[in-house]
Amino acid sequence: MTKILNKDEILITFCVIDDIIKAMGMQGDKQQEMSNSEVLTVAYIAHQYFGANYQATLSFLKSSGQSLFRRVLSKSRFIRRLHRFLDFLPQILSILSEIKRKISLRSRYFIDSFPVSACENIRIKRAKILSGEENRGYIASKRVYFYGLRVHIITDDEAFIHEFVIVTGGSHDLNGWANLSLYFLKEGDEVISDRGYTCYGWEEEMEREGIRWRAIRKKGSRRYEGDEEESRKKRARRIIESVGSVLRLYFGKRVQAVTLRGFLLKIMMAIVSYDLHRLFRLLF
Repeated sequence: MTKILNKDEILITFCVIDDIIKAMGMQGDKQQEMSNSEVLTVAYIAHQYFGANYQATLSFLKSSGQSLFRRVLSKSRFIRRLHRFLDFLPQILSILSEIKRKISLRSRYFIDSFPVSACENIRIKRAKILSGEENRGYIASKRVYFYGLRVHIITDDEAFIHEFVIVTGGSHDLNGWANLSLYFLKEGDEVISDRGYTCYGWEEEMEREGIRWRAIRKKGSRRYEGDEEESRKKRARRIIESVGSVLRLYFGKRVQAVTLRGFLLKIMMAIVSYDLHRLFRLLF
């Protein structure tokens, strides 16, 4: 089946990426067959339209007679070029967050985590990307174990991801919270989390900074806020739960990678691609 690309979205996304790349001083060599901005745009197309399959994306762009790119790299060269951005993708996301906050400033945020499996449980002993029991995690909602990493994200109520952190699959949610900078939060903001992020000491510290940290409480707990308020928090959290579901589409059916760096690259690139699409939707 022929993929139908939204060329207007791709061109605008390229312009956004190109501006960010220039601002970061990463324009690259003029003799390169594809610029850094084009490489990232192709990666965006892969996550947006091809389930994160880079080979299928490159093959389509080579054979479809498209006019978006003058030249298209081979898969091996494309992957090598894309790997150079691994350490810069969090910075690119923070710039996207800054752009989004200039367009629409929000005051309510949500934090949650979701698992990314590196392999099926039956294949754990043969896993090459990851090793160690610290990567064996538990999905409470499904009552199943997984082997991989856990991604913590914080979004606003327009489903835009402002920050993420990747930790081992078996780590507690508080470990994710501890590794988030939350630099964009300001006095008067509200953050709604699930029970896994409960830490009274940290909540009080946030309160002193003027930020309301609202964890969902069990009935009978010391800081239970009443049935009506707890129900409101649960309803509001559906936003970030839907973000987690949509992000899985950007990962593809399974994250295909042969190294840990490649595995991390696909996770980060999926998040950046998701935000680029959200930014386009908010602008147009």
